Amino acid sequence: MKTLIRALALTVALTFALTVLVGARLFGPRVATLGGLLLLLSPQFVLTSATLVSQNSSTLFLVLGLWLTLRLEEQPT
Repeated sequence: MKTLIRALALTVALTFALTVLVGARLFGPRVATLGGLLLLLSPQFVLTSATLVSQNSSTLFLVLGLWLTLRLEEQPT
């Protein structure tokens, strides 16, 4: 059970960090900070983060894919 709780916490932390990174790349650090705060204050994010549902990992992989796409786009060819 402790491993499951740690996995949920890691998923939430990575989702938050990647959201801030994507926001910083697209809109700058002020907007990224505001976006991170809004994410943490979102009732939907808080409720799904505390339960064992697939939205946690789906959101993480969605934001990770967006971040990787942005990095790939910025690399010179």
